[in-house]
Amino acid sequence: MTGLPWMTKEDDVEAYLEAFEQAATVAKWDPGSWAAKLGPLLIGPAQAAYRALNRIEARDYSKVKTAILYRLEISLETYWNKFRAKKGLKSSRPWLLVQTFRDLAERWLQPEEHTVKELVDQIVLEQFLMDLMGNTQRPSLLVICGYQNEVSTVKEKMRLDEIPAMMTKNG
Repeated sequence: MTGLPWMTKEDDVEAYLEAFEQAATVAKWDPGSWAAKLGPLLIGPAQAAYRALNRIEARDYSKVKTAILYRLEISLETYWNKFRAKKGLKSSRPWLLVQTFRDLAERWLQPEEHTVKELVDQIVLEQFLMDLMGNTQRPSLLVICGYQNEVSTVKEKMRLDEIPAMMTKNG
């Protein structure tokens, strides 16, 4: 049908989806047919996510991919955690570590979808929140600061003018 191999238990789901997308692009398939061609190749939790979609959603590749990643709990936060947790070299190839950092950072920050200013704001906000958590041990500050991707600037996300007053009240 597609000429692509079925997914196996050993496959990294994201790598499999990426390879599928590259193959579909090279083969010049109509993007409207991608979901139908991917469905029969899936196994395990990825297949369960696909089957849980209604017929209309199951025809939309972006919805299929989103459902699979959601089911496998793969999100921007996953990449952020992996990026921050990555330590040291496990091999004598430092460039491998650099490439791993680059891959994780690109998946976490999604530079193709954001401006430089938005990326800088995201990094500054997250560093600020990590500092607050480290100094105050108040994870609820994440909620107070409005850590949501829908708001586009650091000042809006953090409400910088209100934080000192909140810390005094809660302190």
